[in-house]
Amino acid sequence: CTHGFYYYAPQRAAPAFDIRGCAETMLEVIEETSDAVKVGETEGAMSKFSDAVTGLEDINAVSIARSFAATLQLANEGNVEIIPHEKNAMDFSVLLQQGSLSQRVQQFEAPSLLSAKK
Repeated sequence: CTHGFYYYAPQRAAPAFDIRGCAETMLEVIEETSDAVKVGETEGAMSKFSDAVTGLEDINAVSIARSFAATLQLANEGNVEIIPHEKNAMDFSVLLQQGSLSQRVQQFEAPSLLSAKK
């Protein structure tokens, strides 16, 4: 414990979090693990989040947490829609919206990357 914060060893060993790169990877993995669906008026590709993270190269608690954060950012930008599962509150599906990453996500640089460049 340093200054009241607990640090998870694999997180310290991981490279700086690039949310843009992680979001792009999540979009690719979602496309690869998805099925074509229509939800209401929206057509798109949908994948369970658990299936998407299983498709990642390096699966650990840090990569799952980073993938979740990137998915939330994608949802915030309107690139995906998060659809909760009724039977399993611990899992959800991600509906990939038509189009590519928004300009805002493409230009976003995480503070951790900015400080690493100094």
